Amino acid sequence: MLGVVHSWHVAVRGSLLASVAILGIVLFSVGGAVEERQYEADKVLVQTVEAQDALWVVSPWWKNGKSNTVYVEVAGQRLALDRSPPMYSDQQVGDVIRVVVDPQDESHVVATDFDVTSVPIEPIDHILVFVWAACVILVLFAVVCPVVLFFLYPELRMLVSKLRGSRIAKGRG
Repeated sequence: MLGVVHSWHVAVRGSLLASVAILGIVLFSVGGAVEERQYEADKVLVQTVEAQDALWVVSPWWKNGKSNTVYVEVAGQRLALDRSPPMYSDQQVGDVIRVVVDPQDESHVVATDFDVTSVPIEPIDHILVFVWAACVILVLFAVVCPVVLFFLYPELRMLVSKLRGSRIAKGRG
């Protein structure tokens, strides 16, 4: 398979790589735009609908490692929060938090303080955020570099051999 891919014409491989990159950028942009619209709609929902108390019954993954979704109990019914309280808030399982239930979609529940900016206070929190960000960057680098090398290996090998050849020629002259 590798031989077949690397025997393609340079323009075909370059076009394929550029197409994949452009598609990724477009998908990322569309996803970001959709998320931004939903975020703004949730902010309007919090401002226009009356908030109610809810009991936080299941903790998110960053607090106990078991679940990625925050569940609350509203009027005896367990519901998943679409927007949970900020990561570094003091709220935790067992606390009563304020939520808004979308009147048009009863399953759409939003914490009233989801958009409150909360930054780490303890030094260990800063270190953990930095380590997490560094891990994400390393994983992305570990994925992107092999893909680029897979597509561009013949050209890079040719460039290195030309550079070595010109260095040898200059040394003789």
